Amino acid sequence: MKILSVSALVCERLLQEEDRVPSAIRLADIFQLPTYSPPLPSALQVIDVSLLVVIKATETDESNHRVLVTMTRPDGEVTEMFSHEGVRFANFTPFAETPSGVSLGLRFHISAKILGVHFFKIFLNGELIATTAFTILEQAEELR
Repeated sequence: MKILSVSALVCERLLQEEDRVPSAIRLADIFQLPTYSPPLPSALQVIDVSLLVVIKATETDESNHRVLVTMTRPDGEVTEMFSHEGVRFANFTPFAETPSGVSLGLRFHISAKILGVHFFKIFLNGELIATTAFTILEQAEELR
C-alpha cells in the first residue's frame, strides 16, 4: 500500500454529517487565551483543539494499521495524544480506481501551561507521515 496524500488540519471544531463526511470549522493555528478577572494563570487554562487527519492510499487495505498522534510542546515535552491499532483503509465507492482512505476526527483538551508553538506529529505504522503546528498565546492587548 502506497500513501498518496496526508492532510492534517487544526481547527476549533469538527462536525460529522449524517453521511459521515467531516467538516472542519474555523481552521485555526493560533489559539489565544481569554482574559479573566481576577487573572487566571495560563497553567490553569485549557484550550479545545480539534485535529482532522485524512490519509489516502493507492489501494484498499483490510489489514490493521497503527495510527499515532503525538504533541510536542515548545520545551520539547512529547505527549502521546492518540493511538489506535485497528485502522483500515477502505474504499466506499463502487469505483476501484478511487483511492482508499481513512479520516480521523480528534478533539483534545490541552493545558496552556506552556505558551508558544506546539506540533502534532502523525505516524502510520511507526513512520512519520505528517506534522502540523499550532500556537498558544496570551490574548493580544488590543483584544482585551
